[in-house]
Amino acid sequence: MDGHHRLAASKLLGLRYVPALLLDYSNVRVAARRAGFVVTPEAILQRARMCDLYPSKTTQHLFSSPIPNCNIALLHCHEPASGALIHTKAKTDCLENT
Repeated sequence: MDGHHRLAASKLLGLRYVPALLLDYSNVRVAARRAGFVVTPEAILQRARMCDLYPSKTTQHLFSSPIPNCNIALLHCHEPASGALIHTKAKTDCLENT
């Protein structure tokens, strides 16, 4: 969900991994913030697969409960890891930046 700004920033910083929270749409509502756009979880995923992102500030994700903080020091996102993910207690991950 979202994250393209975080990905762009991580590439500028030369990070190998991107701090991220892994979420799905089972507990998230979405809404359009711009007229003329259809925003559903399915539409968001389809557009992401096609690299056809919505314009900035088009989608709004509404969470039924607070999301956990993503407290991973950027220092750790430079370090090599075994596998593609670095897991922490808060179900926060660093995704490999490819």
